[in-house]
Amino acid sequence: GWNNTDVVASFSCADGLSGISSCGPTPQVVTTEGAGQSRTATAVDQAGNSASVTMGAINIDKAAPVTTATLSPTPNGEGWNNTNVSVSLAATDNLSGVARTEFNLDGAGWVTYVGAISISTEAIHTLLFRSLDKADNLESARSLTIRIDKSPPEAYNQFDPASKDVLVFGRDTLSGTSS
Repeated sequence: GWNNTDVVASFSCADGLSGISSCGPTPQVVTTEGAGQSRTATAVDQAGNSASVTMGAINIDKAAPVTTATLSPTPNGEGWNNTNVSVSLAATDNLSGVARTEFNLDGAGWVTYVGAISISTEAIHTLLFRSLDKADNLESARSLTIRIDKSPPEAYNQFDPASKDVLVFGRDTLSGTSS
């Protein structure tokens, strides 16, 4: 019952006795978004009799829904998590309503969203997400990067014979070290 483009309301008129004097206006183009819109046309015959008809239930939604993502827990100041991450998606649509929300984690393909997405593996993940409304407006995919590193960094030392100092170094192959 929803359209995502302009709607053309066309009317035809007939009279079996005196004939049609005027019919219209026809066609009528409905360009504005909204639910339950209507257009009316009137037929007048050669004898001056008139009749009107209304075409109703014209529903137009041209705008795609908007989807937002919420991470739990939120990443630290460097953009990393050191625990599993749960991503919740929420979509809104101002007219026809949301038909479905879907996601694609790390290029695995689009999957219908039914509840929070749990991400537990250490890596830099890419989550794409989008929604479709009941008028078939598909939102452009949005992207979210989720970084998970659960492994502690490695510390090692090295003796510098020239300065006779012991130097301490740190390394972390995934998120790097901050100090």
